[in-house]
Amino acid sequence: MQTPKQVLDTYFLDMRHYLLEVGAMFDRYAAACRQTDEPDDGRRQRLQDAVRLLADANQENRAENLLNLFSDLDAETQEGKKRTHPF
Repeated sequence: MQTPKQVLDTYFLDMRHYLLEVGAMFDRYAAACRQTDEPDDGRRQRLQDAVRLLADANQENRAENLLNLFSDLDAETQEGKKRTHPF
C-alpha cells in the first residue's frame, strides 16, 4: 500500500488535468446557455452533484457512489438520446 505522499506523487498531475477539464466544460456550458433559450439539461446537474460528492471530505466509497449517481443517467441516455462528445 502506498503512503499518502506516494498517492499524491503518482496522481496529482493527472487529477489536476482532469479537474481543469471539468472546470472548462462547465465554463463552455455556461457560455452556451447564455446564447440559447434551451432548458437546462439534467446531465449538468448530475455533474455538479458528482463534483460535490468528490469534494466532501467525509465521503467514503466515492467511486461506487459516482457509479450509482450516473447509473440512472446511463439508462436515460440510452433510452432517449444518443451520447455525443467531441472525440
